[in-house]
Amino acid sequence: MTFPGGRIDSKNYFSVNVDGRPCRYIGITKKRGNPTAADYIAVKPGEPLTSVVSLSEAYAINGPGLLTVVYSAINPGLAEDAPGDRLVSGTVSVRFD
Repeated sequence: MTFPGGRIDSKNYFSVNVDGRPCRYIGITKKRGNPTAADYIAVKPGEPLTSVVSLSEAYAINGPGLLTVVYSAINPGLAEDAPGDRLVSGTVSVRFD
């Protein structure tokens, strides 16, 4: 859910809009297999983790206008039947020409 490779691989993580209209997802779609130890990243409490992604490679962003983006994901619960927690960012807004 952190895009360590810098590629957005699902439309399920971001809400991308221009002037309140949703942008169409045009990025890659892939099905993930069961995770292995190599798929996890250890992050210590309070340690930041940054990944740079290109929204324009994953969404048809047409402008000019006000671009708004929200990230959201489900952090899986530890127990097999636990629903997990929804992680939601604040809204980021950028006006572009």
